[in-house]
Amino acid sequence: MYPFYRNMRVIASAEICRSINEIARVVDIPVATVWRIIKNFERIGYVTIRKEGKNFQVFVNTDNPIVQKFIEIAQNYQIMAMNPEKMIGDYFEKNAIDYAFYGPTKVKYAGGPMTNQIWIAVKTQKDAKKVKEIMKANEFIPVSSIFEAIGQATQKIVVKTSVIDKISYEKMSGYRFADEITQKRAMFANNSN
Repeated sequence: MYPFYRNMRVIASAEICRSINEIARVVDIPVATVWRIIKNFERIGYVTIRKEGKNFQVFVNTDNPIVQKFIEIAQNYQIMAMNPEKMIGDYFEKNAIDYAFYGPTKVKYAGGPMTNQIWIAVKTQKDAKKVKEIMKANEFIPVSSIFEAIGQATQKIVVKTSVIDKISYEKMSGYRFADEITQKRAMFANNSN
């Protein structure tokens, strides 16, 4: 996790969780790291730390507009992590990238099992490079083959991009999903990134 997002998540979690241990558990980082971040935030007036009994409690200064923005960023980051297809689909629509989700992503939205894998078909290598840049900027894991995607299945969000010359899709839940022909062509495309 990038330090900026990690720090935003710490302050957003501190708004709900009061103890350092709870914050560390929610954000999934070591207690020592949470302490360091919280101490830095305390130094600049974003939080207050008080000892109550044996525990230290963190109180967030939610009146501060910068803190409010941090919390908003962390919430948006959380939404992105829970529904990356929306972020990706919105970006592609905005930038006129011809795409369609396929494979496990399509199955997920058809009522199948949840998955941390996103498979996308695009038309050009240039679009595939854009996908890779977006994914890296958002800490997703771009992979080059279906087998590599399966191997990464227990980690963060895995993104498989296939380049094919023609994309046909159907809309479902507001997203573009590959039709059967596009799905088959994308599954067997050798020119993936």
